[in-house]
Amino acid sequence: MENSRRTPNLYLAAYLVCEGITLLYPELKKHGDKAVFIFEDSPAIPILEARFYEGEARVEPRGYSFIIKDLKAQVETAREKRDRKSSDKNQGYSDITQQISQPPLGS
Repeated sequence: MENSRRTPNLYLAAYLVCEGITLLYPELKKHGDKAVFIFEDSPAIPILEARFYEGEARVEPRGYSFIIKDLKAQVETAREKRDRKSSDKNQGYSDITQQISQPPLGS
């Protein structure tokens, strides 16, 4: 997406959400379980990133904690969907190989 920003950092992602930046979705890497969080682009993001990495970010701790838990849940949901799709594809392949290996009816 052209109008988006990405970060693989869960804690930065949670901070951006706390600051009102719109999270579009978590994206899983093709190989492995790493996630990248995709945000709607905003001119505030570079400023917020600087605050975060310079240790100047200030958020309400309980809300930050809840957002971290929510982001982790979103990543887990994305993993489950990916794994289901993969399992469904493999099941379809298994069904086809069983059909091919069975002798035709009436033989």
